[in-house]
Amino acid sequence: MLGLGNTLSGGIVPAAAAGVTALTNTYSLNFDGVDDIFYSGTLTPNLGTWSFWFKSPPKSGWAVPFSFDTNVSFFGWDGSGDLCITWTGARPGSGNYHYFNANYDDDAWHQVVFQFSGGAATSWNNRIRGYIDGSLEIDETETRDYSAYGIKPTEICIGAYSPGTDNLHFEGSIDELAFWD
Repeated sequence: MLGLGNTLSGGIVPAAAAGVTALTNTYSLNFDGVDDIFYSGTLTPNLGTWSFWFKSPPKSGWAVPFSFDTNVSFFGWDGSGDLCITWTGARPGSGNYHYFNANYDDDAWHQVVFQFSGGAATSWNNRIRGYIDGSLEIDETETRDYSAYGIKPTEICIGAYSPGTDNLHFEGSIDELAFWD
């Protein structure tokens, strides 16, 4: 497992026991929506499941907290401000989008978990499952082979779509990013 982040869900003392009325998380990665970005450079992980926590103010247009391989896939808000994921080798504004039941841009923490499988479009193969806060919201099969489009990503961007010109910067916070094969 590869992990990035800190202690959103661990090591926090309950407010009543600490004698405080509010807790402030000072450990997450915060993005300003203007120019903050984490870019991995070249990687070769074998990716099947990924997870992270995110917190976002309301969105009205494009914002991408997490992407793999420029022009391959991203998790974020589309031009209408609707939360989605695409894993099709398409630039924002084209391709097959998988939409969530809500936008989750309510300035509260939410956990997202995705499972991907590559190969022929049968059974579990070529399937995408997306969970938010433990609820299965996306369970779809694509007609194309995911393994050719990012199951083994070569770069990761956090806080924007890419380090290039189509940045689509994210305003909000990300914590406890992890990958499993």
